[in-house]
Amino acid sequence: MSANQKGFEPWRETRSPADGFLEIILTRGLELTGWVLGADGKGITGAEVRLGFKARAETTTDEKGFFRLTGLARDPAAALYVAGPGHAIQVLQPLEIRTDFPNVVTVRLEPERVIAGRVIDLDGQAVANATVSIEGDRIVSIGAGRMIPTPTWERMLRVNETPTNAKGVFLLDRLYAGTFQV
Repeated sequence: MSANQKGFEPWRETRSPADGFLEIILTRGLELTGWVLGADGKGITGAEVRLGFKARAETTTDEKGFFRLTGLARDPAAALYVAGPGHAIQVLQPLEIRTDFPNVVTVRLEPERVIAGRVIDLDGQAVANATVSIEGDRIVSIGAGRMIPTPTWERMLRVNETPTNAKGVFLLDRLYAGTFQV
């Protein structure tokens, strides 16, 4: 069973009806604040910020690139995923969410890289609605376990595939300067 409320740390335990009346005590969750900056050092408006693993939350940055995530659980190995318009995705991991000092980060994004192209058949005709997918070379650590498919940055932020248009053209953006398998 679980209990969740915005601003509080999620509560989860296994209980039986034989335990009788249950009083659930929610504790105020932790907070992570920070700024998302572009390569020029200026704040990025509307950047997506997601915190994953034990501590989970998401938001977008304000007009100065500032964000605030509240109601977080303590987490020694969270992952912070950040994606901004016109910029490459970035992942900070591990990011420790702690109780003994303010949790503040600054994330600087690089300009995005793009993989684009066209899918055709053997006769040179465009193939519409084909799914083009990529796997990057930056793997998200999930601890001792193994996950199939491999959790890459692109997969975790759902920017790892796109359909072709009526002319067979595809575009994958928000990529970093890395190596990708298409």
